[in-house]
Amino acid sequence: MIFGSRARVVVCATLLTLCAAYTAYHRVFVSLANYDDEGFMMWTVKNFLGGRALYDPEAFRKAGIELVFLPDYDGPYTMMLPALLAEDPATIAADILSVPAA
Repeated sequence: MIFGSRARVVVCATLLTLCAAYTAYHRVFVSLANYDDEGFMMWTVKNFLGGRALYDPEAFRKAGIELVFLPDYDGPYTMMLPALLAEDPATIAADILSVPAA
């Protein structure tokens, strides 16, 4: 006998876990359900990235804190990482510094 009973159980459990992990990854990150609406997803991501809905201004006001957000960025770079990889860093720095302060 090459493997004992305990070793077989461990090998089978490991293989089952790997198969389940691959299937779960594929279902979560690769495929979208039929009921997903692209507009709703884009709206959700925009709100999440903006972060303003996460804060209750009234709660801050009661605590004596003024809640202020930076202005929305309308520059040419929608994502910073690809811009850093493709553009000259001095150009990106100049664009960031040109944004007016809140």
